[in-house]
Amino acid sequence: MYCYCYSVVLTTYHYSLPLLPTTTPRQALFSREQLDALSDAAMLRRVAEGTADPVEGAQPPRPEFTNELSGKQMEVLWRYVDRDSGEAMLIWAQGRVKRVADGLADKRNTQCKNLLPAGAVLWAWDADPERGEKAGERWLVLLPNKYNKQVHYGWRFDPVELRGMHASEPPAPQKRRRNVQRDPE
Repeated sequence: MYCYCYSVVLTTYHYSLPLLPTTTPRQALFSREQLDALSDAAMLRRVAEGTADPVEGAQPPRPEFTNELSGKQMEVLWRYVDRDSGEAMLIWAQGRVKRVADGLADKRNTQCKNLLPAGAVLWAWDADPERGEKAGERWLVLLPNKYNKQVHYGWRFDPVELRGMHASEPPAPQKRRRNVQRDPE
């Protein structure tokens, strides 16, 4: 039987840290107005960079997929391919829910034999002249866990729809930049 003995030497190091400016409880570095202005400027910068989305925080709790969604303006995070670079990107596209499938009678088209699952939505999107896309409609199965998420087929209420839901108004759609991000896939 062998026995190994190890000796451990502990050394302590002393570091001198720079002193931070001290403030008294009555003294602040910035006034409330200055902090609000700095915060607003930082938010505008993040929105311009595409790293923040002011509409995301204004969303109400996730709605149920019922006929109450019919006629509501919604956005879906749609995949586009840039014609110049060929790079895929995700862009919030605006549209309207025309109908919600009940699971008993709705089909993708008249030739289809299979019924759509309950909660599928017939989403009609607006024309997008910037991308050369015509207006159209399509049945989408929007997953509840993708509500207000920055993922492909993420979905949320359009800012136009939010005006009636909240006292604080989100930015107007014509002034809001589209949140464009690269598609990770």
